[in-house]
Formats: sequence, C-alpha cells, structure tokens
Amino acid sequence: MDDAKPGPSDGLFRKALWILRHRPSQAWSQGRTVLGFLVQHHLLKIWPVAGVKLSTNVRVQKRRVLMAEAPHAQISVGANSILYENARLEAFGNGSIEIGANSILGDIRINSRGRVVIGDRFLSAWGVFIQDTDTHPTDPTQRGLQCEIMCHGFRPNWDFGAPQNAALFAWKPTPGTIEIGNDVWIGAQSSILKNVKIGSGCIVATGSVVLAGDYPPNSLIAGNPARVVKTLQ
Repeated sequence: MDDAKPGPSDGLFRKALWILRHRPSQAWSQGRTVLGFLVQHHLLKIWPVAGVKLSTNVRVQKRRVLMAEAPHAQISVGANSILYENARLEAFGNGSIEIGANSILGDIRINSRGRVVIGDRFLSAWGVFIQDTDTHPTDPTQRGLQCEIMCHGFRPNWDFGAPQNAALFAWKPTPGTIEIGNDVWIGAQSSILKNVKIGSGCIVATGSVVLAGDYPPNSLIAGNPARVVKTLQ
C-alpha cells in the first residue's frame, strides 16, 4: 500500500484510506467533518442565510457560523474559502464583514457593528478574536447600569421590576473599521480591535492584542499591546 500522504488532487477515497491506516483514532472525527461540509453545502442552497453572500465553492461546516442581523447587516465570503464549525461571523446593526477568496477560518470569532474587510488567502489559528466595536462603556457607572439593564432584561426572568436607574443609561457603542490585507496570518489567541489596518503579508504572533493603528505590509506584529517587531523578507 502506498504510504505517501495524499495531496490536494487525490480523491476522497484515497484520503479516507490513508487516515484509517495512519490516524485511526481520528477516522470518526474526520468523517464527521466531511459529512458536515457536504450536508451544509446542500442545505445552504435550499435555505440560505439572510444577509450572507457566499461565492463559488465556499465550504461551511455549520450554518450557525454565519449570522447577519436583519435588515441591514451583511456578510460576504470569497470563492474557495473554508469556514470550520468553530468559526463565528456575526454582523449586527449596519455591520459588514467581507472575507477574501481562498481564506481559511478555523476557531475564530469576528464581531462587526461597523466594517471588517479581510483580503485573500487569510489564515487564522485557534482562538482568534476580531471586533470593530467597544461593546461596553469604559465609564464604570455607565457599565454598571448596562449590566443591570442586561440582567433585568434577560429571559426567563422571575423578577419583572425594571432597574431604577435605567433611564440614566445614555451610552451607545461607536463602531470602527478593521482592514486586513492579503496573505495575512493571525496567530493563536490573538485579538484585533477596532480602527486597525494591517497590511498585506503580515503575521500577527500568538497572543498579540492589536490596538488602533496602521501596521505596514510584511510586518511581524507581536505583543500586548502589539507593535511591529520585524520586517519580513
């Protein structure tokens, strides 16, 4: 039997045989993954997600990956991209998320109330967080009122009294933008926050927190807060 690892052009049957021979403990999970993509491919054709535009050959493992709040939020995903089941792309209000072609989104969460634009051949590792909005006030009084309102408004609720100071809560989130160029790799457990522009060819190192700013192309970005530590060749 040929022990060479299957390549991109090899068929599904040969890949399945290779996994059974070399990674038998992963056979079930790998089969489940393939089945998930197949099922969702047909379901999304019959029952598309409102506000979401998927280009040719986009693979989505779970429908819950995509959520665009009606009537204005929008999500678009470029051709040949792969969205695994632990990804979450969520656009609220007037939020917009644009993903370029040939991108791989694994364990990543993208939350938009403004605009997130990601170029082609984007690669995310585990635990990546991208958000273009501050969802809670920095002022502790306003943040405390927000918590009270959220707790009293949560359902089910066995105490229907409204918080006494709810009328004093005047804070609203201010959306920003995030722009990520082509061929960018975001390392594990990294966060990209609002008003960030990352140039093409950049790598964001594991555990980085990227705050507002313009990061030039072909940079290694690392740290908390993140900074450019090296220009990549």
